Amino acid sequence: MRILLVSVVHAALLLAVAPPVFAQGTPAPGYERNMPPPGPYEAKLDALAAAHDYSALGKAVVTDIKDMETASRALNWLRAQQFAKGGSSYIAYLYAALLWRTSQSIPEPGRSGLAQNAGIQLTQARWLIQSEGFQCLDTTAPQAAWLSVESGLLPLVQYVAKLPEADKKKINEIALEALLVTFPARRNDVWLCRSGMAQYGKYFEKHPEVGNKRVDEFKGRTIVLDDPSIMPDFVPYADWKAKRRVAIDKITDGLGVARVTNYRDTVSRLK
Repeated sequence: MRILLVSVVHAALLLAVAPPVFAQGTPAPGYERNMPPPGPYEAKLDALAAAHDYSALGKAVVTDIKDMETASRALNWLRAQQFAKGGSSYIAYLYAALLWRTSQSIPEPGRSGLAQNAGIQLTQARWLIQSEGFQCLDTTAPQAAWLSVESGLLPLVQYVAKLPEADKKKINEIALEALLVTFPARRNDVWLCRSGMAQYGKYFEKHPEVGNKRVDEFKGRTIVLDDPSIMPDFVPYADWKAKRRVAIDKITDGLGVARVTNYRDTVSRLK
C-alpha cells in the first residue's frame, strides 16, 4: 500500500509510506528519487543519530527548521531512516512531529494529506513501543517513552481521534504494514530504552557532581540530565521475540482485523 503526497507549496515534498522502489542512480538507500541528494545537513543528522544525541537531533529535525526546503530535506532523511534502516520509536515520533508541523503551514489539499501521514507515524510510534518495548531491561522505559510521545504530540493525538472512521482505518492499515516491513532492518531502540528511571541512576553514577548536590542548589535552574554516551541495557532479542508476536496479535485484535500471518521476524538485526 502506498500514499504519495505532494505539497502545493513545495512540489518536491514527496513522502512514501511504503517501502520505496529505487531508480538507477538513486544517491542513497531510502531517499526519495525526486529529492536532491544528501548534503551537509543530512550528514549532520547522520552524525547526531550515530551518537544517539536525541536532544540535538530533535532540534535539528523539528525545532530549528525555518524553511520548506530544510523541512523537505528533514522529512526525506526521516523517510530514509525508517525504510532503509528500520527506524525506531524516536524516528517515528520526529517524523510525526515534523509532518504535523509542516501540515499546519500549508493550505489544502496538502494540509490534510500531511496531517494524516503524521497520524500514521504517531500510530507507528505507539505500536513500536507496544510491540518492541520488551527489549528494554528497564521496564519503566516503555511507559515513559509512550508518555513522551503522547504529550509531545497532543494536538496531533486530538486530530487523529476526531477523524472519520474510514480515515482511521486507512491510517491503521498503513501503520501496521510499515511496522512489520521495516522490522528486519531495525536495530535496538536506544531512545526507547533510555527513557526510564534506570537512566537517571546511570547518569548520577557517571556525574556524581550532579547527583551529590542538594535539591536547593538547583533552585531557579533548569538541569538537563542528558548524556548521549550512556547506553541503556537490553534484553536479548531471543528472549522477547515471542512477546512481540503476542503484542502484534493484540494490536490486530483491537483493530478487529485478521491476525498477521507473517511477523517479518525471520531476519533481525536486533541483539
